[in-house]
Amino acid sequence: LLYEVATGRPPELVGHATKWAATQALLQGARPPLPPGVPAFAADLITSCWDGSPDARPDAAAALAQLERAY
Repeated sequence: LLYEVATGRPPELVGHATKWAATQALLQGARPPLPPGVPAFAADLITSCWDGSPDARPDAAAALAQLERAY
């Protein structure tokens, strides 16, 4: 969701012919690039939420705390 707020569009993996191919790439760790201009705190939060290990991702309280520190 934060990616969409920061960029104005949903995340997508470019260069995959099918949704299946994009899904397979995601499962192997691929993530869409963040465009220039995304604030560093938002980029850090987005990439931490995309961590391949669910246990390493921030929970809602941690994500909210990070957003509150930024503002």
